[in-house]
Amino acid sequence: MSAPAAPAPARTDARGTPASRAPTTPVPGPPVRAPTRRSPPRSRTRRRRLRHSPRAVARRRAQKT
Repeated sequence: MSAPAAPAPARTDARGTPASRAPTTPVPGPPVRAPTRRSPPRSRTRRRRLRHSPRAVARRRAQKT
């Protein structure tokens, strides 16, 4: 039932909406990572080590001034 209705809007390029949207599709290349996947959770100790390392503290102090 929905088959005959589907090609109709795709063919209507008089308005330009479907026609203009077609070329904007991403170029076929490496698959994009799904946005729902988050980076693996970092351990708190690792984060604390990085936050409180002398270099990080110095960088923060330099930005403060």
